[in-house]
Amino acid sequence: MLPFPLKLASFAALDAALPTWKLGMGGSQSQNLIHLASEQVAGDSNVLPFLVGLVDWSWQRAPLDITLIGPYLALDGAAFQLPPPARVTARALHKFMPGPESVDTEFWEELYDMPEQELRAAVQKRSREIGAPAYCGIAFNRLLDAGAWDESRALLADFPGLPAPVRTRLEAEWAFHALPPAESRPYVEAVEPAIFGRWRAHCLARLTQTEGGADEAMAAYAALWREIPWHTNLALMLHDLLSPPPPPNADDREAAGRSAILLYSWNKADVLDTALSLLKETDLYGARVIALDNGSTDATPQVLARHRDSWPGGRFRIETLPVNIGAPAARNWLLSMPELADVPAVAFLDDDALPENDAWLATLMAALRQHPDVSAVGCRVTNHTPPYICQAADIHLHGTDACPAQFPDLEENIHPADNCLSEREMGLFEYSRSCCHVTGCCHLIPRESLDAVGFFDIRFNPSQFDDLERDLRSCAAGRPAFYTGHVAVRHMQHSSLAQADDPAKSAHIHGNKIKLDGLFSKDSVKAIVRANQQAVRSDLLAKLGRLISAFGVDS
Repeated sequence: MLPFPLKLASFAALDAALPTWKLGMGGSQSQNLIHLASEQVAGDSNVLPFLVGLVDWSWQRAPLDITLIGPYLALDGAAFQLPPPARVTARALHKFMPGPESVDTEFWEELYDMPEQELRAAVQKRSREIGAPAYCGIAFNRLLDAGAWDESRALLADFPGLPAPVRTRLEAEWAFHALPPAESRPYVEAVEPAIFGRWRAHCLARLTQTEGGADEAMAAYAALWREIPWHTNLALMLHDLLSPPPPPNADDREAAGRSAILLYSWNKADVLDTALSLLKETDLYGARVIALDNGSTDATPQVLARHRDSWPGGRFRIETLPVNIGAPAARNWLLSMPELADVPAVAFLDDDALPENDAWLATLMAALRQHPDVSAVGCRVTNHTPPYICQAADIHLHGTDACPAQFPDLEENIHPADNCLSEREMGLFEYSRSCCHVTGCCHLIPRESLDAVGFFDIRFNPSQFDDLERDLRSCAAGRPAFYTGHVAVRHMQHSSLAQADDPAKSAHIHGNKIKLDGLFSKDSVKAIVRANQQAVRSDLLAKLGRLISAFGVDS
């Protein structure tokens, strides 16, 4: 692979050519960057090493992705050559999935909607057709994401046509997520280094970190970073390993105790009970908890009463409304309570959210102390069962002209950047930085921000985009959000966007998106994007400079 020069000037040149590079490599970002970098290569030699490395990394992460096999083989040319084992393996795969045009589009789409228990049999029936490895890849990923460990491994074991190194590589991915670290390590070590060396190195470093080998893990991550220094998430994560954010101090714990945790719920008694039971076990430092029953007709009142009566220190209060007034109005109702007028901050927590860190509240408060001018502090949110699919991390905006409109008759201004959606958790979102938005599933809002910027807009009732609208309104007022991936929350249900499973729900979401776009002019969004890009650029280049000093060798 072409080496990327470890010089700040090289990163600055990459940023000038591809400004979205600095937003991250997760979710759909890598595919978008490959497309953009491919267009830039002819006119900018600074982009070529990045494109080569990104395609190689992307294929190692997803060898059965039908959109990557062609670009990966196209790397093999006069300027640089693939290692012979990688060339042989990729060509063997390419025989059976030469490109997106080779797949049965109707069957391809069916695989995404098919019940999980039918996937394996459906794919096996078509296992010798052109495109079959891609079908296998879809089924394997869906089964793995669902935690169907036996079925996902069995699919690999009896699927013909997969080159042996690819089968070994996918089985290692299964083991990484399905088995304890010590048991999964032999599977990862068996992966062919000459073909999937960077993916292998990442997994081994993560396993070492999970097992408590902090120094060894940092050395392994540093070695990988020297090979792919352009990987935004890896660089940010490695920087925070090198220079961790200060842990909560006595002032943070005292401020947490004077704050309030706010929940609202409607007809979700079972998950609410689970969430409150876990919340009770975390260290709240005496913070009061106020739960609003938003007009529930199930067992929610009984669940809340039971927790109130058993809550430590009696610091649990119930607010009951006769009807469901929606999410933004429920938040505003809670925020308007007189006893919250002098709190340092409030922490909103969804009624199905499970904080993974015992000191989550004080850690968010520590981030707020270090960044006192932000509008909100948020965290990493994933599904609540392994393999912990990412739902939200730091959220930024693409430029107003960077994305196609979803509605032909609407001038859309707001295009959130997908930096993590559907990624399996592997450590690449454990960093901190400024952003445009943090998800409302778990976020800490300082009282100063509430007084300066205001509450939530009830025009987004009953839910959807009200938290994004407030964060963007805050950005426009010079108060960005702040993300700390060192706090994790496991979300028992999918995000509300993912729950749009019928026309009515989809129509509501689209309607609220139209409202959101209508509230912000193109010029105001451009100003938000410009300020965010400048902040993210300065932060990333400064962190890369520290990494170069600590681990780099100028080339």
